[in-house]
Formats: sequence, C-alpha cells, structure tokens
Amino acid sequence: MRDVTLFVNNEGETSTVSCGRLDEPLEPCNSETMKAAGSRLHILFLLGVITIMVLSGFAGNAVAGVLTVLEFGQKPNYPLSTDDGDIRQLTDGKLASFPMWEKKEAVGWSARAPVTLRLRVADGSSVQSPKAGTLRVHTVKGLYAGVDVPRQVDVYARDRQNNLQLVGSLAPDSAKLQDKDTHWLDIDISAATGALVMVVHATGKFLFLDEVEWRPSGVGRMPAQTSIVPNVEMALKESTRRTQQALLNSLESESRKMAVPLDRWAMHAWVQDPWAAIDPAQVGEHINVPLSGLDIRGYAGERESACLGIAVGEAVVTSGLRVTIDGLPVGSVKMFEVKPVVAANGQRVYDPLVPLNAGGQLTVQSGVPIYIWLDVNLTALGPGTHHFEIRLESNSSAISVPGRATVTATDVTHIKPLRAINWAYLSDMPIFRNQEAAARDLVDHGINVFVTQPEEIPGFALDGTWVDRQAGHFVRNVELAKQHGMLLLYMGWDAGRNPLGYTRGKPTIDPAAKERLLVWVGKLFAYLTAQGLPPDRWAFYPTDEPDRTGLQFVKAVAEALERWNPSIQ
Repeated sequence: MRDVTLFVNNEGETSTVSCGRLDEPLEPCNSETMKAAGSRLHILFLLGVITIMVLSGFAGNAVAGVLTVLEFGQKPNYPLSTDDGDIRQLTDGKLASFPMWEKKEAVGWSARAPVTLRLRVADGSSVQSPKAGTLRVHTVKGLYAGVDVPRQVDVYARDRQNNLQLVGSLAPDSAKLQDKDTHWLDIDISAATGALVMVVHATGKFLFLDEVEWRPSGVGRMPAQTSIVPNVEMALKESTRRTQQALLNSLESESRKMAVPLDRWAMHAWVQDPWAAIDPAQVGEHINVPLSGLDIRGYAGERESACLGIAVGEAVVTSGLRVTIDGLPVGSVKMFEVKPVVAANGQRVYDPLVPLNAGGQLTVQSGVPIYIWLDVNLTALGPGTHHFEIRLESNSSAISVPGRATVTATDVTHIKPLRAINWAYLSDMPIFRNQEAAARDLVDHGINVFVTQPEEIPGFALDGTWVDRQAGHFVRNVELAKQHGMLLLYMGWDAGRNPLGYTRGKPTIDPAAKERLLVWVGKLFAYLTAQGLPPDRWAFYPTDEPDRTGLQFVKAVAEALERWNPSIQ
C-alpha cells in the first residue's frame, strides 16, 4: 500500500481527480485506489490547486512488504506487549501510543538487550545495486517507568563477500527528547543491499519498539572504511564493543568537563557511601568540607567494605599520589581503585576492579575525583575496636583520614545457612557476553540461589510439549545449583495469567489443568533427579511479589501440588 495524493483541479466548470505520488506520473483515480488509500486526509493549498493527501494506514513504508523482519536474535519477553504477532507487528504500520509497553502492537524486551533483528529490504536493493536511505525506528520514553529510547542502534548490510559491513549508526540524545512520549529515530544508511542486521542497545533494563520503516533516497555506496564482520553473532559483539567504548569515552570526557578548580597543592578526601551510586558531578559538594572519619562495624567472620573519594590539584598530579594504611594487621585489608565500567543493563557504573599495587600509587587528574575501595577482613582483625589511619601523600604534602573498625564477637555455629538470591538471570548475558565470568562473580559474592526464566523451563506452558534443553540456559542453571546452592523456578504466573484456568473471577484451579500440572511436576522431578539435583535443592516461585489475590493463587498452587508431595512447603 502506498501514500496517495489526490490532485483536485477546480479550474473551470468541471473537476478532475488524479492519483499518484508527488514523484510519480499521475493516473486516474478509481474506487479501489481510494479505498486502499485509507481515510486520513491532509489538505494543502498549492498555487491555486487544492492538494488532498490521503495517507495510508501504514506508518511510512512506501509499499507494503518493502521491509520485513525475518528473525529476532533475542526473543521478546516483556509480558504486557509480547504476543505471537511480534515479528509482523514491527512492519504492520500500526503505531502504538504512549505508554507503548502496555500495548500489544509493541515489541518489548526486559533485561535481554542488546538485541539483533534480521531485516529484508525488497525494494530492488542488492549487493550489486545498493540503495541509500533512512531506517526509521519508532520507540518510547517514559523515565518514571525506567523506560528510555535505545542507547545506540547499529545497522549492518551484506556485501559482495557475504560479510556484514556497518552502514549506519545512531546514538540518540535522550536529553533532547520529550519524556512520556513516543519518538521516531532516523538512522542514515549509506548502503542497503537487501539483507540488513540491526543491533539495538537498551538504555537500562527495558527496550521497546513498535515499528521499523525503510525509506530509500537514492543510489547507495558501501563505506570505504567501516567495521566488517562475518556473521550476526560477530556483529552483536562488535557493536557491543563499540557501544561500550563510546560509553567509557564519554564518561572520561564528561569527567574532565566536570573537573573542579583546585589550588595546585590541594588534597581533598571524603567518605563515600560504598553502596550508593557514584556521581563525579557531585565532587564540588565535598571540597572544603571538614573531613569525617571512616567508621566500620561488623561481626567477626564477616567482610566489610568502605569507599573513599579523592580530589587533588595539578602539583599533586605531577609529583604523584600514594595511599597507605597504618594500624591494621598485614593482610586484613585490600585496596582497589574504583573504575567506571559498563554494567549488564548498559548503564555506566563504578566497580572496585583494579587492585592497588604494593606502593599504593594512584593515577589522578587535577580536579577529577577518583575513588578507592577498602575490603576489610574482620576475621583477621578479631573482636574489639581497632583504630587505623589512611594516609594520602605526595612529594611535599599529605593528609590523613582517621578510621575505626568495631568488630563484635558472635557464635555462628547455630545459625541456619542463609539463602542469597541475586535477582538476575544468567541468560540475560552481560554486555561483555561473558556468562562464565558472571556466574563466578555471583558465586564469589555468596549467591547460592539461581533463578531460571519461565521460557527456559521445559514444559512450563503445561501444553504437553517438552523441549530438552541439554545445551540451553536451563541446564547451565541446574549445573550451578548442583555445585553451589539451589535452583529457583520462576513461573511468571499470577492470578490473571496462568495455564491453570485460575482467574480473579473464578479463583479455583481447573481440574484438568491440575492433572496437567501434576503430570508436568512429576516429569520435571524425574528430569532434575536425572541431572543430579535432588528435590530439596529446587523450588517453585509461581508469582513475583504477589498481592492478597496473588497469595491466594500461590496457596491454590501449593494445595494442588500437595497431591504430588504431601510434605511440600
């Protein structure tokens, strides 16, 4: 379907009506043309001729079917928008209004980005005859709900060697876009060759799209110098690397711009909340403020953390800066430099990644804050009060931060082991795509309960199908639980959305659905047992954060499962 312009010539006693696009020869209109055009009229007055634009119901593709989404690299999973029509809805021309994430016309991902979309352009573009144009993406911004426009969009096209070349990129400036509204993002494409791959990076946890359009503008040409990768997987990695580096570069640039003016030999230090977000823009709030001491409290057997912010002048930068700790036993404290990194959700965060060398030497810039992290082993200190001092020294000046560690004796032998859950799925895949490192980090930080997503659980739809995920994320989570703790099966059900026939209006489980539930649980029990995971090492989590009605639903599920195992808790 195309946009149609009706040219009504009202000169003289008769009127003639022709149809066509502004860049095409006109042809006589007929009822079918009018019917196909749609019903939204835009009237323009041009040189005495009334021009009536009848816009089609499509959002902007010149011809229906010009752009097709062939495949999602990461399956959409946001429950309010996800349905079986997602892959078609991105090119159906039906725009979702705000809030887009509540509309089935939209396509949404939660903690899945970056995502890849394989696209086909059927406008005659080919590797022999590429076309330039604009790829348009319709998205949404709603900061109150944690929703923002994409952080970056990269587009790759197939070349003559069947590789993928970067042919377009956009890093939207969200600050310039109105909140609580939908937005079109335009990506200039130097060469579309019929087969495109779009990589979309989220800003935060959520990503929502509801329309993708292609608008050709002329003859295309492959860029002379650009990124070239062999396949979609490598395009995702290459785009992720570029996005990561762009974020870190922008942070360094922003930090330099936010540097505060200081005297040449100035040295400032302040206690930074180790668990709050670090914002270099707030460094000015800590300058010339009386220095408070560092207070650490905990129980013997624990480790505690502390963080210190530092800002110095140009002369200190030139002469060098060292940090040392006096008054604590050797080996009882480790120091790290806190560095900006790109987290799994695409946000820039600070993490104590770089161990300080034996000399405690720090690399600093004038007026730009740095942060050091203290990891204190209270077991090595022992019960009691321990006084210590953190010294910051350059060649000709020094300051000290007093510290006190209060360690309370406790007998932990009678305390039941705790279950520690990090509410994140290993299949979310950090931006560095290093699942093994992410898993090790969880375990190293005491995590011993591992959550698996609903769609990864074999047979969770209770429709009789069973997909053996031997190579999938589910088995990976089972292996982690076997080694380090417990497996939590999050079902994603609630009182209004479940395969059990339970509704808010009819708060009972359908008998046939109950039988399907019991058959499935029995099969899952046998499967997990065969994998080496006993029943006391896994649990159901039917509903997340249930309200009163949700708790009634959870109780109904538990009562149904008692037929399978009367000792269920």
